[in-house]
Amino acid sequence: RVKIPGYRWDKINHAYAEGGHELSRKAVEALLGIPMDYFVTIDFGAFHKIVDAVGGVDIDVEKRMYYADPYDNLVIDIQPGLQHMDGKKAIQYVRYRGTDGDMGRIERQQKFIKAMLKQVTSAAVIPRLPSIISEISSAVKTDISTGNMVNLAKVLNEAQKKGLVTDTIPGKP
Repeated sequence: RVKIPGYRWDKINHAYAEGGHELSRKAVEALLGIPMDYFVTIDFGAFHKIVDAVGGVDIDVEKRMYYADPYDNLVIDIQPGLQHMDGKKAIQYVRYRGTDGDMGRIERQQKFIKAMLKQVTSAAVIPRLPSIISEISSAVKTDISTGNMVNLAKVLNEAQKKGLVTDTIPGKP
């Protein structure tokens, strides 16, 4: 819950609904007290395209995940254990809430992002990055140039090797 500049106290994702990436940037900068250099937005419907473009992602699924919502035409059905996920399965993984609610979903999303970064910074993918970026450009909006994205991938590769750390701001669901 954050104070959305020019609006009210609300869930942070409502900043995007009210004012897109610009208002989201302002809300995050105010919350953390640090400037954001760049933004990236990913079209939810094209998420699978990005995962498939890098060749899928390896995830060790921590538990059985099953959820069906006929109103949203959604079925999530994932078995536990190490899996190589294509885009369709990956979107199920990052959307699943289950009994651990939003906090569990956030943990899984962070786990997925780390696995995705590992894949993107692998020796097999880095040389293909310019063509991958071109392939997924319709699904991504950003103010990062293609050259800077390739450089960022190299920096992330080093961060992966040194132990990339993520954190979650404390809160209650």
